[in-house]
Order: sequence, then C-alpha cells, then structure tokens
Amino acid sequence: MKRKLNSKNITFNYLFKVLLISLFTSFTSHSQILNNYQEKVYLHFDKANYASGDIIWFKAHVVDAKTNQPIVVSKILYVDLINPLGKILISRVLEIDQGGATGDFQLPINLLTGKYRIRAYTNYMRNFDAAYFFRKSIHISNLGPIEVDSITVNSIGTTSTKKKSDSLDFKPDLQFFPEGGHMVNGILNSIGFKAVGIDGKGISVSGSISDQNGAKIVAFNTLKFGMGILEFTPNQSKNYSAQIKYQGINYSYNLPKALPTGVVMHVENHKDVFEINLKSSLPEGIKGLVVIGKQGDDMVCRSEIQESGFKATVNIPKEYLDQGIVQFTVFDKNKNPQCERLVFVEKKEIEPKVTLVSAKNTYKKRELIELHLSLSSPLKPQANMSIAVTDNSVVQLEKNRLNIKSYVLLNSELKGTIEQPNYYFESKAPERKQMLNALLMTQGWRQYLWNNVPFDTLQKMKFEIEKGFILSGTVYKFNNPNKTEHALVTLMTMNE
Repeated sequence: MKRKLNSKNITFNYLFKVLLISLFTSFTSHSQILNNYQEKVYLHFDKANYASGDIIWFKAHVVDAKTNQPIVVSKILYVDLINPLGKILISRVLEIDQGGATGDFQLPINLLTGKYRIRAYTNYMRNFDAAYFFRKSIHISNLGPIEVDSITVNSIGTTSTKKKSDSLDFKPDLQFFPEGGHMVNGILNSIGFKAVGIDGKGISVSGSISDQNGAKIVAFNTLKFGMGILEFTPNQSKNYSAQIKYQGINYSYNLPKALPTGVVMHVENHKDVFEINLKSSLPEGIKGLVVIGKQGDDMVCRSEIQESGFKATVNIPKEYLDQGIVQFTVFDKNKNPQCERLVFVEKKEIEPKVTLVSAKNTYKKRELIELHLSLSSPLKPQANMSIAVTDNSVVQLEKNRLNIKSYVLLNSELKGTIEQPNYYFESKAPERKQMLNALLMTQGWRQYLWNNVPFDTLQKMKFEIEKGFILSGTVYKFNNPNKTEHALVTLMTMNE
C-alpha cells in the first residue's frame, strides 16, 4: 500500500445623477484556481425558530473544504432567505474577514407562517454542485393568522388549499443503493435502502424482496431514520422487486438491474482498519484491480492486487487517515472505475475546551451582561467564534440538532437532508455506528464520481474567486439626464 504524505460614505465633487450603478466583484485570475480547491460555509443562528417582524442574526464561518480551516481566499459571501415557493425574499452580500462574516435578516411584519430556507455560498462554490451550498430550514410564525389543516401558507399574501386526500395519494419513496454502485449477478450484494414519507423524513417500513414469480428472497425492515441494509445474491435470469405495507396499503418497487459481470466491494469497519472485501466475476478476476483511498483532495492510500483469483481483501490502517469522510474507489487494470464507497473515520480528536463565566450571578432587566470566555487546548487553536444567547423557556432546541462539527464533517459531504445529524457523533446507542454506515450507503451512495482530472492540473472555472467589491456607474449632467459629464468622483470607505 502506498501512502501519500502528505456603513460606507460616498462623496461626489460634482452635483450629478448616478444611473445604472451595478455591483461587481474583483476576481483572481483563472491560473490561480486549482480544480481541487473547494470551500464550505456554515451559518450559526441565534435561535431555531422565528416570528414575523423578528431579526434573524447569524454568523457565517467559511472554511477550506480540505483542511476545515478558515479561508483567506474568497472575500464575498451571499446569503438568501427563500420562501416556501422558492422565491428569494431577502439577500445579503457580506464581506468575509478571516473566514467569518456577520449578517441579519429583518423579517417583514406581514410574513406568513411557514417553512423558509436560508442558503449561503461563495461565488466560487457555484462551480460545483449546488447541493453542497449551506442550507437550513427555519420555521417562521405569524401570530395573527391561524393555520388550519386545510390551508397551507405559501408566501406573503398568498395561500393555497390543501386537499385532505393528498396524504392518502402519496406513495412512500423507497430507494435501494447497492454497495459500491451496482448489483452484480452471482455475487452476494450488500444493499442499503431508505424509505421517506410525505414530509421528507424517514419512515418505518418492513417488507420483502421477491422475484418475478413471487418467490420471497429476503425480508427487511428499517432500523432508524427510515434506513436499513439487506443482503442477497441476484440471479441473471430473474428480476426483483420489493413489497411493503404502509398505513394499510401495499406498495411495490422495482430493484436496480444487476450487471451480468463486475466487481462487488464490501467494507467492514474494524477498530484499527477498514477491511475492503472484493469479489469479481470479470474474466481476469481480481488481478490488476487497484484500490484508491481519497480524503479531501489527497490520495491517502493505493493498493494494487497482483495475485490471481476472484476474491481479495485489502486492509487500510486508520492511522493513515484523518477524521472525516474517506472515498474508496476500485479501478480495473484499464483504469476504469468499477465501484466506489464512502466511509467515515472516527477518531478521538483533542477538541478545544471553551469556558464561559458570567461576571455575576444575577442581572437587572436590560442590564449589560458581562461574560468572560476562555479557550484552552494543547493545540493552541486560533478562535473565530460566535455565541448565541436565547431564552431557554421560549426557545425549543432540536434533538441532535446540526452544529458546526456535524455540518463540516458530515452534512457538507453528503447530499440531501440528514435527520438529527449530531446523533452520529453524540449518541450512546449501540446501533449508532451501524446507522452511520447505513447513512453513507444511502445518502453517500454514488456511481463512480471519481474526478479523472489530475490533481495538479489547472482547471478553468466559470465562477471565479471574488476578492472584493467594485462599484461602477455613469455620471450625467443634473439638468440634462441624457448627456454624460466628466466628473471627479471620490469614494470613501471605512472598515467597521
């Protein structure tokens, strides 16, 4: 195995009318952008739910996706508040300073009750899948209008009627995800599955896999968050479907078609190693297969199989890996990807200890509260921090809610919404690791997303890195808006 070590004032000297002012940004050159550089954004809010007329306060943390350290490249952050119909209600363009930015949304007093979304991203992040923008759903209430079951509030001033039969017409979404990418005939396959209800959250179901003749092959049931794992060996002459019963109604789903030949990978997570078991039905068997481990944008391991046969085991020591997501990809001798799998490395990282002490025990109404904060760690980290103070009797905290650790290490790496993300880090339940594996086999499933561009190759990006603001405009004569004027313009900016 080979390891790679790895508020501004503007003064004008002439009286004029400014028209067509547009806001642009300054960029780095294409040649300064590497295709393996990516960014992540996390927003810390002052509370979980809001009322119309409230102010939503937030602090943004922008990090290098590879190191999870504050970025020093992009300087502009975009944050949008989006209503339930997908319309942007408010947008903010913020300056990123040392990996952080602060902002707020003043909610309109007539904003109607519903679920809204907040989205945050840099211009450079637009080069990649928008699924990796920061997104968070928030509930905004208007205490005036009353919500009833038959009415759903969509946006300011609009409502729509919801039919009671909608939920009865809904068929649960049940999907199957073969480990490594595809099922292969004649080989035992491990398959992740996830069942989702009308609200987009996991639901509990049980059922079985049958062939086209109705013969039952294997039974299955969800474990938690609508997820589970099953195993069976598909036969080339048969087709397979899954049958479940949900709320008294029977449903059927077709399974993915199995490949006639190929490679199947199955990963076992042991204490000190990841055990990668490979089975091949290719004519050449396992000979020449190469296992590549990639973390962030670094190749962390490489193992080439020289022996003949149709089975092989590759052990990847965890000591070579950092905490977080690792992508294992198997290539054949012609460098074609055969299967791919995400795993999660858990390590007892030394985390900074934050101590918060109040200057005194009690305070009067509206009295300034003085807090003393200290940060201690043998790693001596630099702190770019945010703190939210809320009324514990009013604000209801979500169970296993998203925090910066679970977002950076997990949510930002996977598509879709992860229910109770902190469960995978803090839960003491014995099935926690099993559920983390199921999450990676479902929401982390992919069919060969390997980037074939060499890591050191420069790639021209459509959306460049923004380094700051540029104001541009045209000066016109005050008494003749149709005639341009030569003028001396002074722009004053003050850092705050």
